[in-house]
Amino acid sequence: MRKPYLVAFALVAGLAGLAGCGGDGGADSAAPQVASVSQAAAAKSSTAPAQGPQARLDTTDAELDSWNRAYSKCLVDHGWVLTDREKEAIRVKGVGEWNKAPAAAKTACLSKEPNWVPPEMDPAKNPDYKQQWHEDVECLKRKGMPIRETEDGWTYTSSDADVPANEGQLQQECDMEAFGGK
Repeated sequence: MRKPYLVAFALVAGLAGLAGCGGDGGADSAAPQVASVSQAAAAKSSTAPAQGPQARLDTTDAELDSWNRAYSKCLVDHGWVLTDREKEAIRVKGVGEWNKAPAAAKTACLSKEPNWVPPEMDPAKNPDYKQQWHEDVECLKRKGMPIRETEDGWTYTSSDADVPANEGQLQQECDMEAFGGK
């Protein structure tokens, strides 16, 4: 599972696809549409959820991408105008400034805004979070991640740490082990 601060970068990566396409479906129409059926039904219902899809420990990159695209498209459809500079920054770096979306667009898109943190990894919802986080860090270290635990998370052991190429996979495996009881 991607850590919440990494997920924020993934969230805006979907905007890159939006920046260059019109409303005709374009290249994005081939993207997997995970949870879109329930979201579409909720949007037509008067009891639409206040929050979009809930991340799980096993949420896939394809699901995250689908959520990115749906939420991003909604924000743009409801008035978030991207400058050429913002479009380029998103295309090149995969990073955008979500706080620049108009409040009205954010309100209109609440039913598509994902909750990126699985409940198990939310300290406010998981009374065992601190111990499980420690187990997560220990798992990552066992699997070769050059990290050390800090008071509020973890950090690399040095600025030139040799990070394994499969870092994301290791993180997801350890999240499942520590927080999922698997």
